[in-house]
Amino acid sequence: PVAPTRVLPDGRSVPVALHLEPGRSQVLSGFASYDRDSRADPLLPHSGSRLTIAAEVSGVFLGSSYDFASLVARYERWWPLRLPRHALGVRVSGGLILGDAPRFDWIHIADVNRMLAPRAQGLLVSTNAPLQALGTAPEKATEGELGGAASVEYVYRLFDRKHSRIYAGDLFVGAGLWGLADSAGVRTRDRALWDSLPIDLFLDAGLRIDTDIGVFELTVANTLGRVPR
Repeated sequence: PVAPTRVLPDGRSVPVALHLEPGRSQVLSGFASYDRDSRADPLLPHSGSRLTIAAEVSGVFLGSSYDFASLVARYERWWPLRLPRHALGVRVSGGLILGDAPRFDWIHIADVNRMLAPRAQGLLVSTNAPLQALGTAPEKATEGELGGAASVEYVYRLFDRKHSRIYAGDLFVGAGLWGLADSAGVRTRDRALWDSLPIDLFLDAGLRIDTDIGVFELTVANTLGRVPR
């Protein structure tokens, strides 16, 4: 549309920044990644670590309509505890986008907040607002150019059947912090620093099951993320 707008619940019509070039546009980019994985089990890990780094560059020199670069990194480490079947893990992830990236390449809140339904095959499936646990920045951005999360997770191997269609199951409980900001929001604020920080808390607990057709999660965060608010 020439002038895209959105109608708010109170009836007001406001302009929407699509972060897309008007008319027809295309994205062509180069991509490189590094992945080092020492986990004994890549789906339900109890030991080892994994580091992934991915970079993407797009520009007119490639025939693209957009000039931008992005960098995404993830790291996790797991330690088996002295108690059999128990383990402790730490996960850290973050992303940065520089330049004029199209809207669908921005970091979405569901990418960093486990309490919202994650992307499905790259498509966003959640329009819910995040829960406000810490009371910071009540109107948090839903997408931005800088975002990340850090969490700690405790897991217990509930069962392990290597010779059936259900391979293993873990009970887990975890907590962490997530943050997401756009460049405009970082540069300007009209409240105290703590109240302006685009960070908050997430909690999760539940059951993960590894089967011959994939991994299934029955978790508190997954359920809350799919309930309309």
